[in-house]
Amino acid sequence: ICYIEVGAAGNYYSAADEGIPVSYYSQLKAAGDLGGTVSGYPENYLNINAASTLSIIESMIRQQCAAKGFDAVEPDIDDSYTDSTGFSITEAENERYDQTLGAYAHRLGLAWGQKNGDNDPAFSSALEPSTDFLLTEECNYYRTCPVVTGPYLRARKLVLDAEYTDDWGSNVTADLGKFCAADEAAGIDGTLFTSTLAGQRHPCRS
Repeated sequence: ICYIEVGAAGNYYSAADEGIPVSYYSQLKAAGDLGGTVSGYPENYLNINAASTLSIIESMIRQQCAAKGFDAVEPDIDDSYTDSTGFSITEAENERYDQTLGAYAHRLGLAWGQKNGDNDPAFSSALEPSTDFLLTEECNYYRTCPVVTGPYLRARKLVLDAEYTDDWGSNVTADLGKFCAADEAAGIDGTLFTSTLAGQRHPCRS
């Protein structure tokens, strides 16, 4: 699964790192598509209503995901309408943006996911028909699993749940015992990670 940010951008990589003439961040900055700062991160929200943002993110999907042989895309910050972005973005506009990107990924032969969206079941319901899977972070820890996973579970689509040792504790066996039964009963594929995603992962299902 290819991880990309579709609602924000940070100046993390050079053009050489990305294998393109001008980095995506520089392209977005030159187009005037950078907005407010993402809380806690050196990133800026994107004007997802701008045609230039859509074009640049689509090129990222093509160049960094499809061309490198990935099977699917995990689009982070795909619900920026809930944040103070510096732009006027409605829920309906965010849905259209995500759906447009998903359709583009499908044309490239990639599966397309939804990331989180724990606080708005209507948003998940709107995206589910055109989305192949859901990846939610710590819906058990924050007790939001029923809020966001329902549309995908009813459609019998893949639901991935990433829980993190930083919150649950330091005993892997005990931590898995706190949420795996609930995930398995619901049909959710749960896995325990460290928040840095370093080291061994511990899935509920072997």
